[in-house]
Amino acid sequence: MKKEMTMKSILAMSIMFSLILVGIFYAGGLILYGGSSLHNTDINGPVYTFGGHGELTIDLNGSEGFTRESYVEIEEVSYEYLSRKSDLIIAGTVKEILPGKWNTIDGKRPHNSSNDLEWYDVIYTDVVITVDEYLKSSSATDEVVVRVFTGTVDGDVSTADYEPSFQTEEKVFLYLIEDDWEYTKDLGPEHYFVTGSAQGKLTIMDDGTAVGVHGTISQEELVEMISS
Repeated sequence: MKKEMTMKSILAMSIMFSLILVGIFYAGGLILYGGSSLHNTDINGPVYTFGGHGELTIDLNGSEGFTRESYVEIEEVSYEYLSRKSDLIIAGTVKEILPGKWNTIDGKRPHNSSNDLEWYDVIYTDVVITVDEYLKSSSATDEVVVRVFTGTVDGDVSTADYEPSFQTEEKVFLYLIEDDWEYTKDLGPEHYFVTGSAQGKLTIMDDGTAVGVHGTISQEELVEMISS
């Protein structure tokens, strides 16, 4: 049996977590938060609204397990937009989903108590992709690491409904952007985020079509939009 506590401090941290991550990583636009707005130079970018909550669960032996859920509403963006904003575009296969980690040197929770977590303390999971084809830019390696801000570390869980999900052996078409966030860029191997969150990840079906959050499209059409 577990005792559950919902904390306002964790709620605020989760909302700020969503605000900072999406604002930094997902290629611009008008960002709305708490009645205020932040702009970057791309006025044609997507619009984001933010929310989230966290819960602290304490079991009978006194150990803590932190669960954070973040949600973001993101305006639909075009594949042309994703192509233009991405540093790398690939078609490949999910080789491995690595264990989740906190963004610390040892991958463990940075504080003994969940009450002490800062907005920049996040859990991430790295996904290893075997590249079948580089469609924009290239690399000397045949593998690319994609980082998502979801995962489980011991009893701590972080979920985000705007992040893409992956399954091993899944065939994927990915729009990727380099990680330049100071709190994660130097942790682990070289890696990328998915541009436009879940919009930048499509599953390649057996018939060669690609299925994403906006429906089904042929790979040929996607490739044409990269070169246009």
